[in-house]
Amino acid sequence: MTAALPDLLFDSERRFGTRPALAIRRGLRTELWSFADLAGAARLAAIRLEAAGVAPGDRVLALAPNSPELVVSMFGTWLAGGVLVPIDLRTPLDVIARIAEQTEPRLLIADRSVDGLGQVPRASPFQLKPSPREAHLFPSALSLKGLKGRGGASLPSPLEEEGPGVRDLAEIVFTSGTTGAPKGVMLTHANILSNVTSALDAMPIAVGERLLSLLPLSHMMEQTAGLLAALAAGATIYYTTSRRSTAVMAALQRHRIGLLICVPEVLRLLLAGIEREVERSGRRQHWERMLRLAGRLPMALRPFLFWPLHRRLGGRLRLVLCGGAALDPQLWRTWEAVGVRVIQGYGATECAPIVTSNRLDRRLPASVGWPVRGVGLRLAPDGAVLVRGPNVTSGYWRDEVATETVFEDGWYRTGDLGSFGSLGELRLMGRKKEMIVLSDGRNVFPQDVEAEIERDPAIRACIVVGKPKPGGGEEVHAVLIPADDPDAATAAVRRANVRLGPHQQVSGMTIWPEPDFPRTPSLKVKRAEVLALVEQGQRGAPPTSAAPTSDHLAGRLVALLARASARPPAEIRPQANLALDLGLDSLARVELAVLLEEELGCWLSDEEMADLKTVAELEAALERGGSIGTVEPLPAWPRCGPARLVRSVLQQLVLFPLLHLVCRPLRVEGAPICRGGLRGPALLIANHSSHLDSVAALSILPGDRRRRTAVAAAADYFFQTEPLATFSALALGAFPFHREGAVSTSLAHCGDLADAGDTLLVFPEGTRSPDGRLGAFKPGIGLLARELRLPVVPIHLHGLFAILPKGRSCPRPGPVRARVGEPLVLDPALSNAEATQVLEAAMRRLASPDPSPRST
Repeated sequence: MTAALPDLLFDSERRFGTRPALAIRRGLRTELWSFADLAGAARLAAIRLEAAGVAPGDRVLALAPNSPELVVSMFGTWLAGGVLVPIDLRTPLDVIARIAEQTEPRLLIADRSVDGLGQVPRASPFQLKPSPREAHLFPSALSLKGLKGRGGASLPSPLEEEGPGVRDLAEIVFTSGTTGAPKGVMLTHANILSNVTSALDAMPIAVGERLLSLLPLSHMMEQTAGLLAALAAGATIYYTTSRRSTAVMAALQRHRIGLLICVPEVLRLLLAGIEREVERSGRRQHWERMLRLAGRLPMALRPFLFWPLHRRLGGRLRLVLCGGAALDPQLWRTWEAVGVRVIQGYGATECAPIVTSNRLDRRLPASVGWPVRGVGLRLAPDGAVLVRGPNVTSGYWRDEVATETVFEDGWYRTGDLGSFGSLGELRLMGRKKEMIVLSDGRNVFPQDVEAEIERDPAIRACIVVGKPKPGGGEEVHAVLIPADDPDAATAAVRRANVRLGPHQQVSGMTIWPEPDFPRTPSLKVKRAEVLALVEQGQRGAPPTSAAPTSDHLAGRLVALLARASARPPAEIRPQANLALDLGLDSLARVELAVLLEEELGCWLSDEEMADLKTVAELEAALERGGSIGTVEPLPAWPRCGPARLVRSVLQQLVLFPLLHLVCRPLRVEGAPICRGGLRGPALLIANHSSHLDSVAALSILPGDRRRRTAVAAAADYFFQTEPLATFSALALGAFPFHREGAVSTSLAHCGDLADAGDTLLVFPEGTRSPDGRLGAFKPGIGLLARELRLPVVPIHLHGLFAILPKGRSCPRPGPVRARVGEPLVLDPALSNAEATQVLEAAMRRLASPDPSPRST
């Protein structure tokens, strides 16, 4: 029986061993952690935490982005007997200081220093994971000797008596309020483990299922369902470094995600991006007809009807678990229509957190489902939802008054109002404190009015608040973000009033001046802030899209362009040419696109970036809003088993014999690493003087490496026609590499190939030499080499220019020398430009007439 949270991990380690448990894409590569890796790292983290002074019962603050290292820190804390205090990264500093004052932590786990925490020592999550020199300790040889007899070499096994017990405190989770004294919810190992079981009941997860983690691990829904339940089921959890819709779409596609756990706002943002593409393509009517047709089809057939969309979502997305806020029934219906099941649930941090959930085979719109196993649920006379069960907290940390306030005869008062439907399902009507009380005593639930207003396409988002009236009571006040025209938004409210009941009539409205409402870490709208600004009488012109307003955009854009181009801001004029005046080549535009997304939340595709000529054109494109950010996947067929076999036969029986007819002789000199000394994927770089370069470089590789080598071929030459593209992919294992335009897509594909275990052959000069001499390396090779984190092997090919130079179609036989350099491991501290210089220097040394390298 699982006694505490670390036992859940150790049980999964026994069952799933070397299967991937966690994954994160950093730069161009995806790092994988097996269950054995994770369990071993947690043991080592516990040792290091105890060495840092963490004793059973000590509080440990965790303030870091989602990552495998954070997960290791969490399990290490529990294993050492500590109490985790997870904090969202966006928590204001003064709130963090108040949390620290209440909990008196022994240690802060964070990537950065935090002001106001006094003398609390800090450790980075990366300091708690094993170093490369400790890799030999994995997966199970690392014992816990020194952890006060806590199992020793017998681990992984259930913890012995001195380890954390099922009733011990595991976490103190602070609610997201930003005023007054924050309340810390106390959750034991038993509270959380009981809810893990409930999550698996509501959300069946298959072994090997791929799950995308979006919410911060300081959020209990992400912890319980997105981490612990997934680990218990043997799933693989993928972490993203960004929660923007473009990054989410890219992750869904790249990792072929099957299960998504998120709040409704994520589904809304993804759907908004999809519908923008529909509008741009002029297929709105077709899209709506398809949605109507899908409603009459079985769920199993709907993905085929919307296959182009599912392909952009990775082709595997089958299920979404949604909670944390109210889910618009129409949003639910749209996702269900395209063939993605959406299970809506309800919970609270105090309940660890799941209280109710729909079921995979029983999903109702506008309902949060039925109580999960072991949880009791009833309604108070005023409609308040009351909960009790093994998942419910015992109270708030060092706050007896707050604890007594929320419990009624052993039942926890959630603060939500609800009712039961005809099938016994729970339907929520909103927070009791958000209910609008009219002057005549009647009650209005904001969500009912919001749903009616947001039905209108003129409204992008709406929040309804109770605005106090001078004579007492409140008026129903709508705060709107128009889809486009403010006048159309006003008309939309008038149309909604026709459909609303007499007591629900909207009597006032405000146009919100920002692209979005203020939100909590779980993306709930901060209604109190919205109401406060409304009461202050703030007004503003609405933006025309989700992009920043024009005046704001201009100043931010100048600053970003100055960073990307290393030019003074005074030179960033509207008519400045991005290439000629600012020196932004294709690679620099890739880096600029990253800055635009990270700093402004605006996404432009490679093709859009390549078409822009001036600063003014860039600003106009950002104001229009970019397209949805997805990376077109590489065709899988060239790397399947049959294609590799055909390629090997073609090369051995046709290409290499023809090569040796004109390369007489072909000598190989230098380091013998390509003959078997180099293990795993590598980055091969070669000079480019002839169309024979790829075949010659492949011919000197051993068969096992050659079969797993992909050649970066110019997309604008080898992939312009279907026959040439097919031949290049089949005979050479070539993939399209864009020299202009979609450069970031090409770089991403290189990372995907390296993740799959393929060696890459790249020509850093970018084009064939006009005179046979080595040309300057493009700066992109430095970025590629640094991001791929692979050993780089330089290969210099001499003689091929004389045989088949640029402009000649008939080869003339002659001698060829292939000189292979030692593998290079780049210092990660190097800049892209410095890395490029290192690689070019290595190639120039090989190109020199020094006869010292031996023949092989």
